[in-house]
Amino acid sequence: MIIGSKLYRTLQCADSMAWAKQNMATAPDGAVFLADKLTQAKGRGDRVWKIYDGQLNVTILLKPKILHGLSSEDLPIRINQLNMAVSLGIYDAICHPELDSGSKFCSVSEKFKEGNGCCVGIKWPNDFVIQNGANPTDVYKKAGGVLFQLVWEGGIPVGIVCGFAINVNNIFDKSDELFDIATSLAFVSGSNVEMRPLYKNLLISINNYYKKWLTGNFDEIYKLWRKAQLYLGKSIKIHQKDGVIITGTMMQVLPNGDMLLIESSGQDRSGNSGTDKSGTDKSGKQKIVSFYMVEQVALN
Repeated sequence: MIIGSKLYRTLQCADSMAWAKQNMATAPDGAVFLADKLTQAKGRGDRVWKIYDGQLNVTILLKPKILHGLSSEDLPIRINQLNMAVSLGIYDAICHPELDSGSKFCSVSEKFKEGNGCCVGIKWPNDFVIQNGANPTDVYKKAGGVLFQLVWEGGIPVGIVCGFAINVNNIFDKSDELFDIATSLAFVSGSNVEMRPLYKNLLISINNYYKKWLTGNFDEIYKLWRKAQLYLGKSIKIHQKDGVIITGTMMQVLPNGDMLLIESSGQDRSGNSGTDKSGTDKSGKQKIVSFYMVEQVALN
């Protein structure tokens, strides 16, 4: 198995992704970096990632040989497809308990199977969300996220550091600023999750999809990733890195990782207007939103 080929463990570090980069020269492909405590973890857009007791935070160093032969045009596409593959590995580990039958985690993850009252999915571009309830109007809350950093040496890509966090047994108090937008596996399922079986399942599942990526099964990865998207067909608001806010209907995710939006008409930089009372977009103007330009995505 490639993922988990070597484990680096420490009691505390500032940033496990920086720690992984420091070991780029000697660590094998698939090496895992675990710290019991992180003091300066960062999320997408260099935002501070809040650390809670009961979270699972994992960093993986990937050193695929395929990187060295990619053109500057192909490189961002392949990295986005690797993001898809790893995201699917995490998604499957949460949704499919068959990977490690008999553990307490398996009985908990039954809650997340289709038709059991909870809906787990991927929120483009890099989050995992849970809809707790059969009512389609129930709120989607964030349960985790994944972050990729391409590592360069002398103008050549030499590896990728992948970090992900899952809210497993942490509970958000009503006084917490994240209470309305975040949840955990334990809160949704009603019982604590055994961390070790979940961690094992994650490595196995990510390894399966990493091997698909290494062997060029990009179309299969894309189609599965597209199927796991929860915001397709919904009215959303996108905050871009350049400060522009776009609203519209998310129509499709593309094979290169970008998203196709039917943009709301007449909107300003604050993203106002362009939909009728039902939330349906009336303009019909298509816009491709780049994976790399996104700061934040929310239901509108």
